[in-house]
Amino acid sequence: MCILPGLILGQLGYIEPYVYQKIAFVQQNLDKDHVDLSAIDNPGYPVVLIILCKIFGLSPVRLLLLPLGTLFFAVMFTSLSRRIFGSSLLFCFFAMYAAWDVSLAGIYNAAFYSLTHPLYLMFILLGLRMLEKEQTNTLCCLYLLFMGTFHLHPEAPIWMILASIAINLALLIKTSSKRKRQEKIKVFYWLMLSFIVIFLSFNKILYDIWLPKLKHFDFGGPLSLLLTSKLQPGPWTTEKYLTSLHDPLFNWLRISQFIIILLPILFVIPVSIRNVIVSSKPRLSRNRAYGYLWFILLITAFADMAMYSVAGWISLKYVGLVFPVLTVATLHQLRARNWLRVIITSTILLLAVSSTTIYIAAKSAHLTTYTDIESSASWLLEKSTQGKKLLTDFPTCVKYLVKAASYQTYFVPCFYDLATYEKLIVPDYSLNEDVFDVKKINYIVVDYKDSHKPIQTLENKYYEPLFSHLGRVNNKASLNRIYDDNIVWIFTDEP
Repeated sequence: MCILPGLILGQLGYIEPYVYQKIAFVQQNLDKDHVDLSAIDNPGYPVVLIILCKIFGLSPVRLLLLPLGTLFFAVMFTSLSRRIFGSSLLFCFFAMYAAWDVSLAGIYNAAFYSLTHPLYLMFILLGLRMLEKEQTNTLCCLYLLFMGTFHLHPEAPIWMILASIAINLALLIKTSSKRKRQEKIKVFYWLMLSFIVIFLSFNKILYDIWLPKLKHFDFGGPLSLLLTSKLQPGPWTTEKYLTSLHDPLFNWLRISQFIIILLPILFVIPVSIRNVIVSSKPRLSRNRAYGYLWFILLITAFADMAMYSVAGWISLKYVGLVFPVLTVATLHQLRARNWLRVIITSTILLLAVSSTTIYIAAKSAHLTTYTDIESSASWLLEKSTQGKKLLTDFPTCVKYLVKAASYQTYFVPCFYDLATYEKLIVPDYSLNEDVFDVKKINYIVVDYKDSHKPIQTLENKYYEPLFSHLGRVNNKASLNRIYDDNIVWIFTDEP
């Protein structure tokens, strides 16, 4: 049961579109003796994929259909729960949750999140152990975990920095003795400082992407869009043609799951803060461990939401990742009756299974896989020259880039925005008229098989499905359809 969602998604051929971007680089460099990583923001991830491809003897696409991430999450969730709760029943709960929560099931494979997030859970586990008993080997492991995730994806290292800041704050507030306080503060202070120095010195994404977006920082805007898009039907943004990815039932199941996860936590916040401030036990008791978890998880959650707000949306994946652990800890801290614990944990698991079932059903309905587009991509690669501009949705484009990489060539991707989407569906507009200042778009690729689903573009934006506009697109005077296999339509404006 623990690997069932991963097996189903792997059988369906589902891979997150953002992972395909890295697969293209891996495909292009798989058989090379030397790999140039200078242009890659997070070079560790493609290197790991190349090594795994060599070990398993699989292509990058086939490798990413294996449910490796499901196993990683299950192992780390159960290890963390055993460290905190010591319960075999909760061991089963967290193993099932790790497999069936939709935010984790979607990264069932060897995606960068399925490698870095379990390592973050290990970081929390070792951090709690070090608070209990300082050990040099544990400190070395914390450094190794940070450096290991640093080159895979920047999110987990930021969470580790925030966790070390939270631990320092907790130690500053209260420890069991003055001497012990000074020793632990010294260790975690230098740990935190070294993490920050390494991150600020060597992280390309921070300076190339995140800091430039601070000029357009707006926390309230994305938050209001998130709430209204989930709770209100109909249009929820001033930008035309934007829509929500999931249906209302899925959204309400996820909201219900988050509410049940957060309610016990909100109820016991004052108690947890008091445990950190008032407790005077020389050894890290379970209640004291809960207190440190509060500082680590709450500070990281709020900071993570603020960080993604800069990028234009609110991310709740951190809440779904670790807050169930805090919810169960809260029930223990409140000394809730066994029947109440069973009801709450069972409800969380039931909602997770229900939302993931809907998610899998949606993916299985006319999902366009890499195998589906191979024929059309090969045809276009044989008919065109290197560097042609390709306009399509984000998932289709990255699949084409992977196929092009296997030919040791490339397309120049152009993703939908308001201007190109509107000019595509409005009959009187020419797509290359006043859209770009440089070379015109050469090909437009329409995912006909998946045309009834919202169109994904960059920055998690979704435009209305093309299905209702296909007639107008097909009859557009300025476009010529040059390929149709009932899966993909390819257009050009060249005669």
